[in-house]
Amino acid sequence: AKVKSLLWAKYREEEKQNPKRMQEHKSKQIKFFDSVMRYEYRRIGERPESGYPLYIALHGGGGVPAQVNDSQWNHMKGLYAGSVKNGIYLAPRGISNGPGLHAEGNSFPLYDRLIENMILFEGVDPNRVYLLGYSAGGDGVYQTSPRMADRFAAANMSAGHHNNVNPANLHNLPFLLQ
Repeated sequence: AKVKSLLWAKYREEEKQNPKRMQEHKSKQIKFFDSVMRYEYRRIGERPESGYPLYIALHGGGGVPAQVNDSQWNHMKGLYAGSVKNGIYLAPRGISNGPGLHAEGNSFPLYDRLIENMILFEGVDPNRVYLLGYSAGGDGVYQTSPRMADRFAAANMSAGHHNNVNPANLHNLPFLLQ
């Protein structure tokens, strides 16, 4: 445990000085090949000793013009924030305007990088990362949760479609359907 703790501390300090990561966090956008994930977030309440919980909220839209998806993203930036008493509320913009805007192949490494950046720069507790989404964002929750179950403490899907995703990997992930 001591070696693991020392390795994490060394990695954390090195990565917090990484110019690429610093720029990603400052600009609130992460690139992976030809995909870009933009995001907005806000800190709510005081940081607990173990770190902030992180609430990632996926917006609706999908399969519509960019301006509609942008308006859905703007709406999601505050939709569930009032329910957060203490934590970081984060709304990523889907990486495309297609129906699967939150669950395209490049989405998953972008979510992983986003979560790690929030752990590094904002003091997020890696054991309290939650995923929620509405409509097309709910579709994204259905698709992302089984693929990244080890990254989330729980997930909440509202008004989405499962699109035949295999839920087998959700065995140990609390998952609420609304």
